[in-house]
Amino acid sequence: MNILKSILFINKNESISFWATFIGSILIILLGVKMFWGLSGVMDVLLWDESFYLKHGVNLQKKIPINWGPFYSFWYYLLHFFENDKVSLYYLNFKLMSILPIVAAFWFFLLRGINYYVAFLICIMWMASGINITVWPKVTQYTNLVVMLGLIIALNYRGQFMKYFVLTFIALCVSYARPELFLSFLAFSGITIIVFFLEKPKLEINQKIFVVFLFVFSGILIYFLGISLFRDPRSGVAFGQHFMLNYYNWNQIDLPFWLSGDKEINAIFNHPKSLGDFYKGNTELFNKHIFSNIKNYFNQLNTGLSDVFFPKLIFHLPSYLRWLALLSSIVVFIVVSKSTKGINFLGKGLLRNGSILFV
Repeated sequence: MNILKSILFINKNESISFWATFIGSILIILLGVKMFWGLSGVMDVLLWDESFYLKHGVNLQKKIPINWGPFYSFWYYLLHFFENDKVSLYYLNFKLMSILPIVAAFWFFLLRGINYYVAFLICIMWMASGINITVWPKVTQYTNLVVMLGLIIALNYRGQFMKYFVLTFIALCVSYARPELFLSFLAFSGITIIVFFLEKPKLEINQKIFVVFLFVFSGILIYFLGISLFRDPRSGVAFGQHFMLNYYNWNQIDLPFWLSGDKEINAIFNHPKSLGDFYKGNTELFNKHIFSNIKNYFNQLNTGLSDVFFPKLIFHLPSYLRWLALLSSIVVFIVVSKSTKGINFLGKGLLRNGSILFV
């Protein structure tokens, strides 16, 4: 229980009390419930990916969906014991995956020494932002939740070996929700092995057993579920769909790319079946697509960050005006903090902890 409190509810740098963190968490949850109250009346059930995850999760006992994020489907399997109606289950998961990752982020911020009020404000803004509400399917938010909890647990350990062990284990699990994260598992596995040999003389016997457990567990998962990153046919499908999104934008084609792009994909890339086929089929357009994604990433990052601090759903302003408002607020806060003793304390906390957040 003491470990649980130290991980989740006590900020070691600022001695945030259990009850302060508990109240902050409850307030975030209540605001989330208020925000998503009556969701079924304004948002329809979307088919395709999320519905497939739900279906496979509910039927998990009959067949494990190897090619459909088994780790995320397992979450639906657990959730369906609390909600039998599939439509209600869909909305319940949407709400939980829009609220719980924010609560986990709040705990993580406090654990890293972020000022209590700054952490709370960021989480509230984040919850109301487009990068939380409009993310679909919610498998990304589920992955964020698990990774955030893994980071919280890892930070509780002092030794580097246990930190990387936890991160490696988490990376393996979430790779069966988002296949591309298997690369993170490989990277963390290498680091964990190196740290293990560096700290081996200082490790206890149970920590050495953890290494054996990690490799046995990894071997079992890979044997039964395979490696989705290299085997999952949906990787090629997803690449093709996203290519058509760019392709339609380049050529100003006003059609639903996810439904009408199959003929163009086969014509452009000569009936591709894998990512390698896409590259071989048309290297020039393949590279153009990759570089377009890199450019779009920075554009979306700019929009996403401005949306976190000044959500468009609340302020109804373009991103550059929201950035201007954010910078102006910081300047005003600094000026006021110099003349007001009480606010000066918060001003220093904002500057000190804000730098931690962005670094």
